[in-house]
Amino acid sequence: MKLKPELLKRIGFITVLKHFVCFVGILLVPFSALSQGTGIINGVVADSLTGEEIFGANVFITEISKGAATDINGEFEIANIPVGSYDMRISYLGYKTKFVEVTVTEGSETTLSIVLEGDFVQGEEIQVLAQAAGQVAAIKEQMNSNTIVNVVSKERLAELPDQNAAESVARLPGVSVQRDAGEASKVVVRGLSPRFNSITVNGVRMPGTEGDRSVDLSLLPSDVLDGIQVYKALTPDKDADAVGGTINLLVKRAPSEFRGNVSAETGYNNIRSELGQYKFSAYGSNRFFDDKLGVLVSGSIQRANRGSELFHIDPEWNQSDSINVINNLNFADNFQVRDKYGLSTSLDYQFNDASEVSLSTLFGRTDRDEQRYRKRYRVGNTRTEYDARDQERYELLYTNVLTGRHELNNFEVDWQGAYSFTLAKQTFGNYARFYEVGAYDSGLDETDVDDIIAKARNNLDATYFLYGTNDRYRRTERDLTVSGNLKYNFQLNENLNGYLKAGGKVRKKDKDSNDNSVQTDFNVVSEIGQANPDKFDLYNDTHIAISNFINQDYNIPNINGYSVLSPGLDMGGLNDFYNTYSDFYGLNRFVELEDYEAGETVSSAYVMGELEIGPKVTFLPGVRYEYVETFYEGNVGNLRGNLGETGTISDTTGGQNYGEIFPQFHLKVAIVEGIDLRFAYTHSLSRPDYNNLVPYEQINEPERQISRGNPNLKHSKAINYDAFISF
Repeated sequence: MKLKPELLKRIGFITVLKHFVCFVGILLVPFSALSQGTGIINGVVADSLTGEEIFGANVFITEISKGAATDINGEFEIANIPVGSYDMRISYLGYKTKFVEVTVTEGSETTLSIVLEGDFVQGEEIQVLAQAAGQVAAIKEQMNSNTIVNVVSKERLAELPDQNAAESVARLPGVSVQRDAGEASKVVVRGLSPRFNSITVNGVRMPGTEGDRSVDLSLLPSDVLDGIQVYKALTPDKDADAVGGTINLLVKRAPSEFRGNVSAETGYNNIRSELGQYKFSAYGSNRFFDDKLGVLVSGSIQRANRGSELFHIDPEWNQSDSINVINNLNFADNFQVRDKYGLSTSLDYQFNDASEVSLSTLFGRTDRDEQRYRKRYRVGNTRTEYDARDQERYELLYTNVLTGRHELNNFEVDWQGAYSFTLAKQTFGNYARFYEVGAYDSGLDETDVDDIIAKARNNLDATYFLYGTNDRYRRTERDLTVSGNLKYNFQLNENLNGYLKAGGKVRKKDKDSNDNSVQTDFNVVSEIGQANPDKFDLYNDTHIAISNFINQDYNIPNINGYSVLSPGLDMGGLNDFYNTYSDFYGLNRFVELEDYEAGETVSSAYVMGELEIGPKVTFLPGVRYEYVETFYEGNVGNLRGNLGETGTISDTTGGQNYGEIFPQFHLKVAIVEGIDLRFAYTHSLSRPDYNNLVPYEQINEPERQISRGNPNLKHSKAINYDAFISF
């Protein structure tokens, strides 16, 4: 489905954003007078033995209580330093602290190249903790942050056998995951549903593949990432729709010299008793043209057997006997193979120390091939059902981010343009159900699993093909983001310095969901059998018997001590049945009612500051404003018949506009060196899921029921109070 022109017009840019940014720019101009009589110190901090840049090193000028932390490339910059001579202290966990004397002259830019020596202790025994060493940079980043954040470093991502980004994030405190077939998929922060979190790639929002606002991180292998940050308290420069928190995935970037790595893994699946699993990853990077151009390519491919077995009891309260009885007893055998592909590329060009641009790309795809065989003891309906399902589907994510950073005296400007795309598609979804009536002997104890299984007749001669379905779907989401930030660094005196920052962002989203389902009506399979008696064995000369689709080679599993999943169904034969008689499958129009298109534009602006009061206290106040425009197109239908054969379907539209203000305050107080208290007071919101906002309407006249969505559904607002001790 294509978005209509009027939809695109309604979700354009907001002019108030332009006016706000211009106002903030004018507001910042008078502060330029404070830059007179100052200079800049910048440089790189590296390891003395390996030459590798150190991320998170602390660079501090004692005399004016001002400093900075090195970034991922080991670089730092301290602006707006009064003219004079200073002793600069450079420190990092595991290295000897170093002091450098530096002189600042008016309007000058002093560039330093600093190396730190490891702080080793020699003894009779040395214990190497590689995993802890790999996380040192992440711990340092957490300590230097002005908010509440947890970090997984690139070293730890490489050391751990995690299959995807979600499993890596789950290792952080206060974070858990939802799992799909044993694999981590969606992240839970603060105990809140995944839809309450914001997932970003290098600060750019990552779209989802479903009808809610959650994001499936199992699409991304952890090998292609350069680190993961989990912000549990919002600052004004981050999207406000993150009640739980913001998870930022970092794309790898080329270091200062050639690097390369290849790794391979294999695994064993105990349920399927097979090896078959593998994981390969590789990356290479280098810099060219006097280190101005950096190029990095990282890729990963893996296969995992996600087979599983299911034993499930569905109880029901028996009012007359005041006991719980077993209404349904289910056994299932799931076969699922997942193939994952990941690719990360990065290009960056440094014009000089004060100006650079970069282009990063992140791609992830998961292919799923799944078969499920299930037996259901439907005790409450006195029948036994056998069914089989074969699905082929895939999900992919593509994100492209162009960024720039430029510095001029005390001003820093960064901008960003990004395009993201997700696709979830099921290309084949065949399902068949078989039905045994009068399936139990008399005297059945409906509270006892063993008695239900013992009294089940398992009469295959009285079991027949009831109906079949074949489902397909295609769901896409496209995000276009443009943002810019302006930062001014200032120092009022030796004990009072900081920055003022303002910016704006526009994020435009287009979402499309299209489902298709065909199904045999309940008498169609019988008609096929009666028309082809030479091809099928029939039950009662009317129904296609289950004996036509039995797999004699099926290995019956032992599930929770029961070997009852018999007979095994021939999925290949059932697929052939669909391919041969697909013309007899009718379109299920009830499913068509669930199709929708959505458009959403979020325009935002903010202003914030950071004030360092001496070496102990950091205060960060700010406010953010977001304006939202939404537009939805759904379907209205009054359908009748098992598949909605009669009745009409028509289009309907809806949407809403609203704005919200979000004040944010953070306070960081250093108790002693390496230990600090952090407090945060933040406002955020959670927008309703897309599928709840769709203005669809389904009218069921025989049942006198109406089901509909609500495009005017209100959003939720939250106020978070956080207290955190860091050491």
